[in-house]
Amino acid sequence: MYNDFHDTSRSRWRFTYTAQQLLRYAEKRLTALNKIEEVLRKKIAEAMGNKNISVTGDRVKKLETEISKVATQAEQFDVYVYEFKRVPDKEYQFSVSDVVFFGIIGTPADFNPDEMDW
Repeated sequence: MYNDFHDTSRSRWRFTYTAQQLLRYAEKRLTALNKIEEVLRKKIAEAMGNKNISVTGDRVKKLETEISKVATQAEQFDVYVYEFKRVPDKEYQFSVSDVVFFGIIGTPADFNPDEMDW
């Protein structure tokens, strides 16, 4: 609680990584996102094939939205992988949120998209 009301300077922390160091995290994230998209596409295909589920219902709309989000993130990580391979010695300054976003820390390595409730 103390830190909630006092400046801990975390917002100013910076972490330096080379593209070569970041590449494996970007590839790992891209692989996970592609798996998630594959699972979501299978789920929407099942829903569309089930006559008891409305094709304009909330479940299908939710799946469509999730597919769009995941596909957009996968495209981002595809670009990151390309760029990190292109210039492996380039240095990047990351904030705490960047470190978490790339899965350097804070993201489960054993993420299983089949266990998600879509």
